[in-house]
Amino acid sequence: RGKLAEADLKLASLGVDERGAWQLVLGGGQEIRLGRRDIDERLYRFFDVVAPTLAPLLKRVEYVDLRYTNGFAVGWRDGPPENLAAVAAVPDRG
Repeated sequence: RGKLAEADLKLASLGVDERGAWQLVLGGGQEIRLGRRDIDERLYRFFDVVAPTLAPLLKRVEYVDLRYTNGFAVGWRDGPPENLAAVAAVPDRG
């Protein structure tokens, strides 16, 4: 919960589906898909990269899928924002 508070996010639910895949639902209804493995790594990616990058647009996010090896996918409630390139232009932290 400390990381959630730092990112100014609230947790609505935490669950595991019948296949063993973890997911979070944030207070605004955004679904965070973590999958079945590497949960800690995916959570770090969410809090270190996704949350700060998408913070100004979080209300428009339907889901964030972190089940990718080196990235993530975002589903938008009403289509992607027009200035998505500006949002995606995050400096490389590596």
